[in-house]
Amino acid sequence: ALELPSTTHISIVDGDGNALSMTTTIENGFGSRVMAAGFLLNNELTDFSFETHDADGWPIANAIAPGKRPRSSMAPTIVLKDDAPVMVIGSPGGSRIIGY
Repeated sequence: ALELPSTTHISIVDGDGNALSMTTTIENGFGSRVMAAGFLLNNELTDFSFETHDADGWPIANAIAPGKRPRSSMAPTIVLKDDAPVMVIGSPGGSRIIGY
């Protein structure tokens, strides 16, 4: 199936040794389909569980609540050795990203 581009990743190291590993997403193609100040807003709230308890009554860790961030498989990574970057990695993901 065709996957729409909605998550991007960039890894950068400059000549001075400054490093960046950054993953961004709007979730689905066109995100929430709402623009604000020229930016397309994401719909990352869909990564939360909207159920607060499971079938046995136990609280769900990924339930939406104030101040929480949803579980995510995004893992932009900078590996350091002696306080200097030796590896800068990440991935935009794809159809095999784990789900919660």
